[in-house]
Amino acid sequence: MEQSQLIELIQELKTEEKDYVLQFSTLSYFNHGRMRAQVIPLLEICLNHPWHLSDQKLDKKNVYEKVFPDQAFVEGKLEKVMVEAHKVVRTFLLVHRYLREENTFHQLLDLSEIVREQGLDNRYQQLMVKLQKIQTESPYVNTQFLRRQFLLEYSKYDDESVRNQTKGDLNIPNTIFALELDYVLNRLVLLNQFLLQQKITHLEVPETISLLLEQNYLPSKYLEASACLKINYEISILLRKALPTHLDVRALFDLLLLHENDLDSKSLREFYTYLRNFCLLALTADFEKVDLEYMLHELYRDNLERGYLHYEGKIS
Repeated sequence: MEQSQLIELIQELKTEEKDYVLQFSTLSYFNHGRMRAQVIPLLEICLNHPWHLSDQKLDKKNVYEKVFPDQAFVEGKLEKVMVEAHKVVRTFLLVHRYLREENTFHQLLDLSEIVREQGLDNRYQQLMVKLQKIQTESPYVNTQFLRRQFLLEYSKYDDESVRNQTKGDLNIPNTIFALELDYVLNRLVLLNQFLLQQKITHLEVPETISLLLEQNYLPSKYLEASACLKINYEISILLRKALPTHLDVRALFDLLLLHENDLDSKSLREFYTYLRNFCLLALTADFEKVDLEYMLHELYRDNLERGYLHYEGKIS
């Protein structure tokens, strides 16, 4: 039993999640299989089992007796209950993730699509106002913001194209611009990671990447739209060099300091990782740059204090 997908999921659940799973399993909408009556006792057993104690194993036949009391053991029958129980836990995790507060935008966007399809135009417009307010009040124009903005503009385009009155631009210009910003930023993030990896492992550059690397120009309107995009663009320029100079490193550091308040913690952690790597690469080119050594030392001290050296709770 311990090797099943059900147990694998249950072992990673937090205490409060285990309580929610049991409540979730009582809802017939989510627990509607042929073995739904047996799913709940099986989940109770699995959720309350001390999995952290390696010597405490679940005996299959003992579990069967509790799930199917007064019934003779039938090979394969318990496994069918485990399959349905796994579906319940899996569905709970998906619903629980979707309903997190940080997904409010996507929840409202999905709801707006539902009410629009039902012909509730006033309700749809109200939701559009709420969605735009979320964007307006967002403190950071990062990858998440730009993806949300594209989805919002596309929803407006979709609505206007359905109700096309043969006038206006159907919000197509705004949708295309939002799409461009979303694409360009994500492309830069991935290209930068590839180029940094290449410096470490000496990867061959596939043709698809070579074609993208030839496109080294971005309109100023794009760079002005997002500090996150602008810094990623500057990083991409440095990564295309054989080795950065100490002046390059200093310029990137100054740019980060200038835009620190415009960047979320995740972006800052990634950018400071690049900056530390650039310091090391520049020191490779010039060992006598004491100011670079001092900068790197101070970066490590500052980044350690702010948690930028930690990934998933551990120092990388």
